[in-house]
Amino acid sequence: MNRDFLKNRIKEIILEKKGGATSRLADCNIKLFLDRDASVTDTMTIIRVLQGVAVVGQTDHSLRSKLGRTVLPISIKFLPGPGELESNLSRLARAIKKAAKVRVVKVIAVNGAPYLVNGRQIVI
Repeated sequence: MNRDFLKNRIKEIILEKKGGATSRLADCNIKLFLDRDASVTDTMTIIRVLQGVAVVGQTDHSLRSKLGRTVLPISIKFLPGPGELESNLSRLARAIKKAAKVRVVKVIAVNGAPYLVNGRQIVI
C-alpha cells in the first residue's frame, strides 16, 4: 500500500460517514405572507433566532401587492426534533407566525422535492 492509496481510502471513509449534525438538517422552501407593516429584514432576523433554525435566506425577490401585503419566498435549514417531519414543519410554521408579523406560512418544498400532505401543501 502506498501513501496515495491510503489517503484516498481515508477520504472515502470520511465522505461515506453521514451521522453528523449537518446531514440531519432539513432544507425547506417556504412562502410567507406578511402583514402590511412587517419588514422583510426584521422578519428574517426573527426567524433566525427561533429554536432549531440554522440558516434563513431569501430565495427570490419579495413581492408587494397593491394592498401593501408582502409575499416573501425564503429557504430555511432547521434541525427537526423527534417525531414526524410534518409535525416539525407545522411547529416551525406556527412559531414563525407567532414570533413575526406573518399572516400565512405556506410550505412549498422540503429537501428539494415538493412537500404535500394528503395531496395538499401545508398552509398555516
